[in-house]
Amino acid sequence: MATGHRPAPALPSFSPHRPQPGALPRASGSEQPESHYSSSVPASFSHEVKSAVDVRLGYPSSGRLSLFPMSDAPLFGSPCQSPATGSKAPHTDNVLPPRKHADVLMDIYWRQIEPLEPLLEKESFSRSYQALFDGTLADDEERLLLSALNTIFALSTQWQESLPREEREEASGTYFSRAWGLLRPEVIIWGPPSLDLVQCLLLMARYLQCTNRSHQTWMAIGSAVRIAQSLGLHNKPDLSSTDSAGESWRRRQLWQCCVFMDRAISWVLGRIPMAPPTVSSFFIDPVLDHGIGGPSRVPPAPYVAKIIDLYEMSNHIMLLQAPASNISADRLGLPRLYQDNEYLSTAVQIDACLNKWERGLSQPLRSDADQRNTEDISYTQGVYLRIR
Repeated sequence: MATGHRPAPALPSFSPHRPQPGALPRASGSEQPESHYSSSVPASFSHEVKSAVDVRLGYPSSGRLSLFPMSDAPLFGSPCQSPATGSKAPHTDNVLPPRKHADVLMDIYWRQIEPLEPLLEKESFSRSYQALFDGTLADDEERLLLSALNTIFALSTQWQESLPREEREEASGTYFSRAWGLLRPEVIIWGPPSLDLVQCLLLMARYLQCTNRSHQTWMAIGSAVRIAQSLGLHNKPDLSSTDSAGESWRRRQLWQCCVFMDRAISWVLGRIPMAPPTVSSFFIDPVLDHGIGGPSRVPPAPYVAKIIDLYEMSNHIMLLQAPASNISADRLGLPRLYQDNEYLSTAVQIDACLNKWERGLSQPLRSDADQRNTEDISYTQGVYLRIR
């Protein structure tokens, strides 16, 4: 966004928390009920800004919001409506592609998807992957791993842009339907909490956030956060724990992913995040902290820290757009969270924070870095941060 200014007539007054006449208008054919969206979502706020600028410049307002991810502008086609839980014969989803093709899809995931949103611990996941094909994986681990793998295959298939779109959509949808069928509701609600279950739900949410299934994305991430809290992942690491260094790292990594995915989806949908409002620094550095070491091949800490910082700022901005008062708060004499006359000073302060965040990017992640080596993952991570 351009930062230069020149004298101009004052904009018509508007407030980010002004009551809206209704929920956000959705494009025709959207499967989401209007009530799923808050008036504080970025699309609504940016629409107000654009409308105010149009008025100043004398342009007619279209009265429509721009296309938005997870509603009107999905990257992937809509997945299955609602997989039947009792209509399939046993083990019909317990299938895998040929090993050679599975290896190709896993390689795409490790090289091009995982570095952007780190979630898996490669060494332990690769051991389970090998055990699955060897037939030596324990039965109680097989269902969740199969579900996670099929979600990974669905994501990696969408990354194969050399394939025709229709072919990608069909293959990806098949993989995701298998993954969804394997992760039954009773596993999520009645089954024991586990790191594998949190991991599987986060992978599904990663896929769903690229579709128009905002409600399913919201529910998958919410379930992952609740289960993670049941496992105590949100607590400070216990140095007296008997967990191995790799297990301790994985616990922190999964909670870290819960936090920034919860922040990201909450920001898009204009909702209050489920994870705590602040994240302690011991969750941000995934390599070394409090005497706990991570695996040798982990995403660079600066990238992970910066993306979490960005979502923390986004979350703070969204909270500032909440109504300044309500009937209950006024009745109880509670202080207001935000005043209209503080709007400009708050906006300037937030802008300064964003500029400071950008200046703090390491050289490989900066927009002015050498962009000739587009195969370098740091370049891709830098582009990802700028888009965010």
